[in-house]
Amino acid sequence: MIVELRYYMNEGSGVDGLSFFLVDGTTTTFSLGGLGGALGYGADDFHDGLSGGWLGIGLDAFGNYDDNEEELPGIGLRGSTDQGTPWIAGTLTLEMDGNFIDFGYRRVRVTLGDSTSNSLVVEWDADDDGVYDYTPINISLDDYPDGISSRPSTLKFGFAASTGAFTNIHAVDWMTITTLATTGPALTYVEGSGAVAVNDSNVFVSAPGSQLLTGATVTITGYVAGQDELLFTDQTGIAGSWNVQTGVLTLSGTTSAADYQAAFQAVQFRNTSSAPSTDPRRISYEVTDVFGQKSDPFTLDLTVESINEDPTVSVFSSPPVATVGEGYTFSVAEAFTDPDGDALTYTASDLPAGLVLNATTGVIGGTPTTAGSISVVVTATATATGSRPAVPWF
Repeated sequence: MIVELRYYMNEGSGVDGLSFFLVDGTTTTFSLGGLGGALGYGADDFHDGLSGGWLGIGLDAFGNYDDNEEELPGIGLRGSTDQGTPWIAGTLTLEMDGNFIDFGYRRVRVTLGDSTSNSLVVEWDADDDGVYDYTPINISLDDYPDGISSRPSTLKFGFAASTGAFTNIHAVDWMTITTLATTGPALTYVEGSGAVAVNDSNVFVSAPGSQLLTGATVTITGYVAGQDELLFTDQTGIAGSWNVQTGVLTLSGTTSAADYQAAFQAVQFRNTSSAPSTDPRRISYEVTDVFGQKSDPFTLDLTVESINEDPTVSVFSSPPVATVGEGYTFSVAEAFTDPDGDALTYTASDLPAGLVLNATTGVIGGTPTTAGSISVVVTATATATGSRPAVPWF
């Protein structure tokens, strides 16, 4: 999910700051954390930390959210309450020139990945111009097992504010929460469709601030070598390389998230077989940023439909003349083929007396008993549902 908000601190004698926190969704009764630099979330000498706290993000004015160690103002992370709310990371980089009163408006954006990657990116816009221009906090929460507990199955969010011995106004002006899907709608590819785009507008690519991306992969799980392929034409500084052994398309080039989103939309899928495997496939998209961090995968399920094509018949030489009272054999199977490789069964009408057609082998055999010139119709039918016969005359 992505949480973005604008907050305000002003008009008093001073301020410690605001905290935005995520708590275990099963928590029903809340007790706040410490005063002052703990920002109502963290533990201090008199408080254990916020009830059910999982992650606390401090929007810090005095710079002592870091376990009350006086630093520079900025944003900081503290861990779970049941771990003692330890300091995790921060970007305490903003010089305030000693003026903590006229703080004004600022923005913060928090991007929390899914439970597989457990990634977290926190960005800060210190002057409310809509540009997140400070170096973001960009971590995997799994790297802090002694500070951040396992992610709860559900989360609640909230705010706290603290001024210690001072007074001030704390306000959240607006806030948006966007949940990002990690799977898209199922897709269907019909045999013989040629190259088709597999992602029109389903995959959304973003990166903190103006951060660049360096590469991406598009992977077919359930890949059928010799049938499936992903096609890409190099564009906007992004080059593609298709691995026919593994079913992975690798994109490379240092450029923007928007360019990679456009590149994903340009990727095409094609199956070249006249009898394609209908086993399920899944297409996964991942991007990598300049710090080597990989995104959560976005996946699309893909179904390949095989069309049952009609059997075909070719012209063959006239059958040999049969003689009454003498054994006779002639195969019509060589004249029929099925593009899908389906088994064929054979029937015939108006065969001369004494001759029969083997429905499986397509061989006419026996001993004719009646003389004459006879027209016979042989039909081959594919055993798969929906096939139609092809009919030769001889």
